[in-house]
Amino acid sequence: MHEFDFEEFRAALAAVFPHVSLFLENHVEGFTFQPHEPGYTAEVRVDAVDPAPGESHFFVAVCANRPQTGNPTFVYVPRAANVLRERERHIDLLEREVDEKNQWLAGAQRDLAEMTRQYAKLEGELEESNRWADHLNRELEDRRARVAGLQIELAQEQEKAREMAAAYDAKVLDLEADLRSKTQWALDVEAALVVEVKKQTAELVKAVDALHHTENELLDRTAWALRLEKESSEMARQVALVRASRWVKLGRKVGLGPTLPAG
Repeated sequence: MHEFDFEEFRAALAAVFPHVSLFLENHVEGFTFQPHEPGYTAEVRVDAVDPAPGESHFFVAVCANRPQTGNPTFVYVPRAANVLRERERHIDLLEREVDEKNQWLAGAQRDLAEMTRQYAKLEGELEESNRWADHLNRELEDRRARVAGLQIELAQEQEKAREMAAAYDAKVLDLEADLRSKTQWALDVEAALVVEVKKQTAELVKAVDALHHTENELLDRTAWALRLEKESSEMARQVALVRASRWVKLGRKVGLGPTLPAG
């Protein structure tokens, strides 16, 4: 009834569903490097470009009542996408078809010979049969030429594939060398950080020990000051008692007794 563009499609779904995840479907060419051993995992690399809805073939939406997480890029490579293998199969089919044509042609020629022997007087029919055989021969030559062209094209594609594989191998070697260099750099940085951390830790331990020592001295001096204040208070109390003594007062009057400081 209606073909939506991207914004219309998103707006129509958002009006009904609270959470919508949109995917852009594209049919693209690619290359696969598949190990022969079973049980392998697939790694897919997509060129880092921003998704372009205007350049996409189809839109696919997943709608839900709750937020969705983990929406990866999904790549599906069908067996029919292997152009070289399909071309080889096509060439094989053409070759089998040529063989069938050859067998059919051989049978037709045998039939033609038999008809020539049987109908030697029917020259017109024989001439038509000859033209028919010539047409089959030309068709056979065309098919052979097509097979030869496909073989040349296949050889060219194989050469391109070998060159591309060599380029990928060189790139992989460069990336491995760069990775080793960066790994060594990371190890060196980690070793330097470990040394620095140990040094900072030792200095911190010394500072903490010094702080503890200072705190202990402060506690000792505080206790000493408290004791001194207590002793001073006790002495002041005793002096006050002495001053208040009537014997001391009497001694002062007669000029006897110790001289006490003024209170």
